[in-house]
Amino acid sequence: MNIIHNKIRILDISSYMIVPPMSGGAQRIVKPFSRFLPEDHLEIDMIYTTYTDEKKIQEYLEKYPCIHQAVGIRPEIDLTDERAMPKGFCSDVWKTMGMELKDQAVRMVQKKFYDVIQIEHSMMAWIVPYLRQESSESQIVLDLHNAEYRVYEKWLHYAGLEEQKEIDQKFKKLYAWEMMSWKWFDAAFTVSPVETKLFREATGCDAVYEVPTGGGIDPEEYEPMDIKQMKPYDLLYIGTMEWYPNAHGLLWFIKQVLPKITAKRSDTKLHIVGYGNPDGEFVKIVNEHPSIMFWGQQQDDKWFFHGARVFIVPLFIGAGARVKIPTAWASRVPVASTVFAPEGLDAVDGENICMSDDPEQYAKNILRLLEDNVYHKKIADGGYLTLKSKYTSELCVEKLKKYYKEIVCKNKKLKSESE
Repeated sequence: MNIIHNKIRILDISSYMIVPPMSGGAQRIVKPFSRFLPEDHLEIDMIYTTYTDEKKIQEYLEKYPCIHQAVGIRPEIDLTDERAMPKGFCSDVWKTMGMELKDQAVRMVQKKFYDVIQIEHSMMAWIVPYLRQESSESQIVLDLHNAEYRVYEKWLHYAGLEEQKEIDQKFKKLYAWEMMSWKWFDAAFTVSPVETKLFREATGCDAVYEVPTGGGIDPEEYEPMDIKQMKPYDLLYIGTMEWYPNAHGLLWFIKQVLPKITAKRSDTKLHIVGYGNPDGEFVKIVNEHPSIMFWGQQQDDKWFFHGARVFIVPLFIGAGARVKIPTAWASRVPVASTVFAPEGLDAVDGENICMSDDPEQYAKNILRLLEDNVYHKKIADGGYLTLKSKYTSELCVEKLKKYYKEIVCKNKKLKSESE
């Protein structure tokens, strides 16, 4: 194949698209592409599964100068219906397997050469053999987001007896899938040293590049205009309510930690912001609790971050790096979390975050942040400095530009040596 062009051409493939990008995953996909400039010599085509507002999503993405085209594909069948799924197959992968998406991606690589074909999430790896067959000289890169099997691995420790068998099966199937499919990629982007180590150990691949979670955070967007402004929200929690790991951690906090705080500071309020449909137990507890205000989904989380005294992240189950922690750091809000919550981030207890899994100590951490202004400022400033040095959108964009060039140059060098 004679490949002559002056841009690095990238095809990005995802099983979903959310615009404006609200979730950490959507931010990670969209935010860096939206910040590339024409002089960066990057040309991006995007293809993704969507069920609504195809035109709106396309218009949103194509307004950015380096996004050449955005193609939304609506599946003809319900991908959540598992009745046709082969026995023993991984359901997380099955839900992404839209053949219309695959057919469109194949047509695109047949018509145009892409230096880099980027696959979002391990579950989409099933499409790699089709693309490899049609474009053997492209570098196929996995944007890992997180090691998906680790969610179920952690979940197992907290699942009830009736759930354990199902969670264990999901863990084993997804682990087997990732251990097999990761080897199909020429390179990978990861969110933290944890995922980097796991990917390298599983594949032996050394082309693994760490890129900040969520595509980085803009300090200018989240830093409050007046850092001395009023803080009406004592405790703030933001997260997807229908995601079990979030609900699990939040219920633990409400039952185990919040009573210890209100016993010492009776007027303390927990403010919960999030989209999705909470389960029945959560709704009942929140509606009946005098110290909780549930705001539901909100258009602008900056208003809440800027008005929060303490941001809480009570999480025990998950994978990857949580984007809300660097967002709180950018907002100069101190974070009180469990030990697992900041995994993958450069978090140091007592310096830029307060961490504990013990309900008594968790409550003490929060009470100190609420009542000790000097300590509050120390933790908030520590988080902000960490964000500025490691997790900004600007750093993310610069890293990606560098890594794309490295991946393409390495490929050209290997081809030249083999000729």
